[in-house]
Amino acid sequence: MADTATARPASKPVTLTVTVSNLTPGVSYKLYRHASMPSVPDARFNGTAGQASQKTAFTISAGTTYTTSVTIASSDVAVFRAVHASAS
Repeated sequence: MADTATARPASKPVTLTVTVSNLTPGVSYKLYRHASMPSVPDARFNGTAGQASQKTAFTISAGTTYTTSVTIASSDVAVFRAVHASAS
């Protein structure tokens, strides 16, 4: 916003790159996207999956990272948490 602005600018699309690191090839993971910080659980990530606004299951075959892109509005919040698919 400009120093003299009194209104927020219009929301625009923003592309985020999400990178999960320190993964093990062949292990199944789940990536949860939350729309607010309070909706991110402190425990039981898979057990509280219903609190996530988006869920993505993935398994890498080589390397140690998984990368994906997601487009959101600049006025939105996106918080990501990746966990082992077998976690509680």
